[in-house]
Amino acid sequence: GALRPLRAGLVPGDRQRLSAGAELPLKFVALRAGLSSNFSGGFSYGGGLGFKMGPVRFDLGGSATPGGDRQGLQLAVGLSILN
Repeated sequence: GALRPLRAGLVPGDRQRLSAGAELPLKFVALRAGLSSNFSGGFSYGGGLGFKMGPVRFDLGGSATPGGDRQGLQLAVGLSILN
């Protein structure tokens, strides 16, 4: 039926994956890093920065997947205002 692609996932993924990440918060900057593997030769690594100035948050992040069937680079930018 029409819902079959939704049940299976919009983009088929790995059956198993292990991911780990860490964040080092400093005064107004947070440094981030992570690593992920699907145990079949595919892996990704990434990093980012987060800036916090009062209620304003600005985040930059990127990840690279050099091997496997989904090779590429992803970049992200975020801006939020919290009260």
